[in-house]
Amino acid sequence: MTRRTTRGRVLLALGLLGLLALTGCIGQFGVGLSEDELSKDASYPWDANATIDEWPDDVTVQIRIKQAGFLGDDTYQAIYTGNRTQLTLSERGFTRPHSIDIRAVKYQFPNGTVVGHEAIDVDQNARRTRILLPPGHGRFAFTGDRRNRELRLPGIADGNYTVTLPRHHSVGDLLLSDVSPRSYDTSTVDGRTRIRWEGVDDDQSLLVRFYRDRDRYLFYGMIGLLSIVGAVIYVHYRREIREIQQWRAAQGLDLDTDDGDDRDPPPGMG
Repeated sequence: MTRRTTRGRVLLALGLLGLLALTGCIGQFGVGLSEDELSKDASYPWDANATIDEWPDDVTVQIRIKQAGFLGDDTYQAIYTGNRTQLTLSERGFTRPHSIDIRAVKYQFPNGTVVGHEAIDVDQNARRTRILLPPGHGRFAFTGDRRNRELRLPGIADGNYTVTLPRHHSVGDLLLSDVSPRSYDTSTVDGRTRIRWEGVDDDQSLLVRFYRDRDRYLFYGMIGLLSIVGAVIYVHYRREIREIQQWRAAQGLDLDTDDGDDRDPPPGMG
């Protein structure tokens, strides 16, 4: 076997591996959520003793964004209320959909009993995370990661959604925030901004890009300051240019005259 043949086979094998990676076949292996992740403890914004009569009947998915400190992880918590026995979490990628990692899963039965991951079947591959819930009406809660001051989440189920921002954070500024779907309402509940959508389909995606209230003042204050500095610099240099033009005119150095045809012709031409 020649060296050229060996090199060709290596390149062919690398090409096949790249093709498999793009099509998502490789991602089926080595992907999955550990029991330690699923069983992590988390405190969710629900009454652990509440029965089905006390559950919200006008909200299908409640999401609360948690803002960590400087060294902490930025997360969100979601609570689904309904009677679906299967939920799928899959986010659109550049070439294919990919699964979403979750942890600290819990489930609440209609009588108020809360159980952990042992009552929930979570299966994950490269393309989706599938959750199998106990039959009947119930509430399913989980925790996920997000980017700083941004939440992207696919629709979990058809229905109404709410997203509650951390304290002192807002949306509504065209430059600093973005919310999708566009048809939403905002309100303030317990000092927090709450975004609400009516009739979201499970094939839609949620996007919430928000900002800290004080950052808005800093942002526009900086724009105002830079505008003032720019105006001062413009006036300063405009004045200097005018003074130079006046000095050149006084010294007879200004060559831009409007004498036209009244100038004397060169010697010997007059």
